[in-house]
Amino acid sequence: AAACCAEGQLAGLGCVALLASQPGHARARVLPALPGICQAVAAHTEAGRPAEQLVPFLEIPGNLATSLGEDFFQAAPLAALVRLGALALASGEQDILKPVLGFILRLLMSRSPAVLPAMVEEV
Repeated sequence: AAACCAEGQLAGLGCVALLASQPGHARARVLPALPGICQAVAAHTEAGRPAEQLVPFLEIPGNLATSLGEDFFQAAPLAALVRLGALALASGEQDILKPVLGFILRLLMSRSPAVLPAMVEEV
């Protein structure tokens, strides 16, 4: 699915979101591929494509945060995730709001020292 994302095909993101909810797969497969997935999603949004297609992607950070806990906030590309979350919030689509707000809530509750610089950078 990560290879498909690199080529602009976002259909596999639902499967990635499921894998992100399993700690073993999240750590071994999803987290290493997350920067490339973020780049593909950023290209999708910059091209003006429909934001509702990003719902599966927006579930990935929340699932990773749940399955990996604080380790996720130490290793994830937080600045990119915060930026993409802000873009998604701007769309106003109801389906998008739930996963984005869930991720932002987990981000705000994190005790990781990496969170604040990522949030300040994007504000």
